Amino acid sequence: MTDSPYREEALEYLVRQRGPGELLQVSARWMDAAYWGFLVLVAAGVVASLLIQIDGEPLLRVLVPLLKPYA
Repeated sequence: MTDSPYREEALEYLVRQRGPGELLQVSARWMDAAYWGFLVLVAAGVVASLLIQIDGEPLLRVLVPLLKPYA
């Protein structure tokens, strides 16, 4: 028995690790799908904010008043 405060299994796990980020492993396929899905949602939101109108003005101009042209 050694005087180490760590269990033998924990030390073996640390030796087997390949480097930073080993704690959370995410499959590349899932990340690719999430990335493209996020881009599609952002593009749909931008298009919708330009097409949806409130009182004759695009929604983007209603939400962001700084985009209104000065009169």
